[in-house]
Amino acid sequence: MANRRSWQPIEILMLRALYPHLPTKRLARFLRRSAASIYRIMALNGFQKSEEFLAGPLSGRLCGDRGIGCRFRKGHIPANKGLRRPGWFRGRMRKTQFKKGAEPFNAMPLWSFRRCHGYLILKTGKPGPAPTNGWEYLHKLIWEQAHGPLPDWKAARLWWKDGDHGNCSLDNLEMVTAQEHMHRTTIHNLPPELKHTIQVAGALKRRIRTAERKMQEAA
Repeated sequence: MANRRSWQPIEILMLRALYPHLPTKRLARFLRRSAASIYRIMALNGFQKSEEFLAGPLSGRLCGDRGIGCRFRKGHIPANKGLRRPGWFRGRMRKTQFKKGAEPFNAMPLWSFRRCHGYLILKTGKPGPAPTNGWEYLHKLIWEQAHGPLPDWKAARLWWKDGDHGNCSLDNLEMVTAQEHMHRTTIHNLPPELKHTIQVAGALKRRIRTAERKMQEAA
């Protein structure tokens, strides 16, 4: 990115001194940084807000008796109690609410095809887990119609002979063991340059997830 700036040692020292005692947004404006970038640096260096800051009004936390005067008392009656009776519509609610039996504009009829994670699926209306609720994998349907139910995926899986997941003809499908499937799909079959790129990308993703997790724990 053209506008990306590296953190300088003097900025890290300032953060170490100021972050525990000041709101992060105020500190971000002072340093001309985003609050997200400050949270990332704090998570990587293990900096945290001080107990005095967290107990004070600048933290925004409702600690102790703070905000008690604005809380609803026990037995409080809502101001709109009894107003939302049948036939009552506020504003444009009647015009904009969904009617019974309404479908979204992009609803597809039964026996439609679409792709899900690269595989062809067919809309059959059969309930199932997301994201294939009402849909079934086409290669699974074709194989089971000819050979019966598929075994557990840990034991055997289907393989496309020509490598095209859109070609679900029975002649193009092959049942292989889980071990054989792993042998065919391992990255060690790829060229050394591509294998190295995949490994580096995986390591980078793990470091990003670790940094995000630390940032969430420190927030």
